[in-house]
Amino acid sequence: MYKFIVILIIILNSCSNSNKERIETVKIDSVQFRFKEFISQLPNVNLPFETTCESCCDYPKDKINEELFVEFIKPNKELVNGVVGVVSIKNDKVIILVTYSADYILPAIQVRDLNGNILSEMTYFGKYCGGEPGFYGQQYLRINQDLSIISIDTSYYFNYDSVQYFNLDTTKIEIFRKDYFINNNGVIIENNAR
Repeated sequence: MYKFIVILIIILNSCSNSNKERIETVKIDSVQFRFKEFISQLPNVNLPFETTCESCCDYPKDKINEELFVEFIKPNKELVNGVVGVVSIKNDKVIILVTYSADYILPAIQVRDLNGNILSEMTYFGKYCGGEPGFYGQQYLRINQDLSIISIDTSYYFNYDSVQYFNLDTTKIEIFRKDYFINNNGVIIENNAR
C-alpha cells in the first residue's frame, strides 16, 4: 500500500509539472503571436529612408489595432506619438521606426525581440530645428539598406541686422555627423571608427 501511495504522488506531481510548463509555453506563444499580429499591420519602411526635422514622418494610412498599439507601444513610452513602420525583421529582432512629440516630431528607432520587449532605442533630432534671428538649425536622418544609420546636425550662425531684420553674413557653420549600427544583440551603437 505504501508503494502505491508513493507512485500515485509521483505521477500526480509529474503531471502537474508538465502542465505548468505547457501553460507557460502557451502564454509566451500568445505574446509572440499578438506582437507578430501587431507588426504585420505596420507598413515596411522603404530603405534607404531619409528625413529631416522639418518633414518627419509619414504614418500608416491603414488603421492599426488600437488594443495592440497600446499593449506594445504605450506601456514602454507614454510620449510615443505614432508608429511609422517596420524597418527590418532580422533573425529574432524587429526594428521599428516610431516618433515622439516635441516642438517638432522626433524619430526614434526601436529594436525589439519577438515578444515586443525593447532591446534598445535611439531618438534623433535632439537639437534645435528651424530658425530665429542669427541662427538656423537643420537635422537629417538616414537609415541605409545595411541598417547603418547616419545622423547629421547642421547649425548656421549669422551676423544679424536687428534694425533692418536680415542676415548680414554667415559667421560660423557647425556640422556634426554620427554613424550608428545595430550589433548582433540588438543594441544601437555609435560607430566611432571614422
